[in-house]
Amino acid sequence: MSGSPASPKRPQGQAVSSNGLSQLIGSIYDCALDPSHWERTLAEIMQAMSGESVILSLNDLHANRLLIDKSIGWSEFGLEERKKHIPEIHARLNEWFARGPSINEPFVASRQLSPEYLAGSAYVERCLNPLGIVDIMHLFLMYSPSRFSEIVVARHQSQGVVTDREVEIGTLLLPHLRRAVTISNVLEARTVEYGRMTDALDAPLQCHTDR
Repeated sequence: MSGSPASPKRPQGQAVSSNGLSQLIGSIYDCALDPSHWERTLAEIMQAMSGESVILSLNDLHANRLLIDKSIGWSEFGLEERKKHIPEIHARLNEWFARGPSINEPFVASRQLSPEYLAGSAYVERCLNPLGIVDIMHLFLMYSPSRFSEIVVARHQSQGVVTDREVEIGTLLLPHLRRAVTISNVLEARTVEYGRMTDALDAPLQCHTDR
């Protein structure tokens, strides 16, 4: 996805051990008891998936805005530029949802978007390329026709595109992440300790685990 000059690749991520996975799941449930742990846990998820950055967000599809947006690893430039392209991001994800995939299936940009689209995308050109981001994986926590919540893992050009390894890790973590956000109400704006959170939800969001 990035048009920046290639840099030496970092070693690909090693398989996460059973003990490491158990510790990460434990960290996720720590967030259910204390939402202040989300920052640390998101960083651990990013590391497990050999990511460059990660976002936990609640998205308003009707107004094309972020209701809640918590990130690790993104620069101020990247976050501000990304917000400008939320309509494009939502358009592609709406197309994905319209196909009727299981919500357990992640959306991986390098697998779902054509090279021609990526070459002409304003989001890729103006936001991702300057940051050296070559791939993005969206893991969906909740979905309704008006809103969805996701964890977004971005991969730097030195890490390469998302592989089956990262998809498998994300799939394993999804049920635990969903339980944690449900227990902690972390997606209720009033309970998220985040300086840039915006509107409180005006209706509960239903959690769907499959179609």
